[in-house]
Amino acid sequence: NIAKGGVYMNYRLAEPENLSKLLEMYTDIYKRMNESGVILWNEHYPYDALPGDIQAKRLWLLCSGSEIAAAFALDEYSEISGITWHEPDAPAAVIMRLGVSTRFIRQGLGKKCVEFAGKLAAERGWKYLRLLVAECNKPAEEFYVHCGFARAEGIHIENMGNGDILGCGYEIRT
Repeated sequence: NIAKGGVYMNYRLAEPENLSKLLEMYTDIYKRMNESGVILWNEHYPYDALPGDIQAKRLWLLCSGSEIAAAFALDEYSEISGITWHEPDAPAAVIMRLGVSTRFIRQGLGKKCVEFAGKLAAERGWKYLRLLVAECNKPAEEFYVHCGFARAEGIHIENMGNGDILGCGYEIRT
């Protein structure tokens, strides 16, 4: 739970009834990303992954009252090809689909979510928080470096059907 600008915000797990607000939030985010030249997300991703995230109890929301300010998924890390981590065998978590509502950008909430994810990971015994960033997403790379993440060696290649996306690995010790 955090207080931001006199407004109290809290973290909680997402529920199925949050899906329509999440669709709206992620749609606004991907439109803003497209406008800034980062063409990655669309009307299907990350939204199509959210029902599974909710069912697995890995989708976290940062809420201001009934409004969703940010969301992210946190899960146990599983092997990603092409990336060499600092301690490859250390237990780790992966943060995915981090998004901050366009109504709440530039307020430090993305960093607060990363800090909360790191705290959750540490509580669960995971020594690292890891993630992938598409190589073309320079704003995300800069954000995660600002949050203290270090870039791992290597590149992960993900075939998306209409072309490959190159992913860079980042990690931070919890």
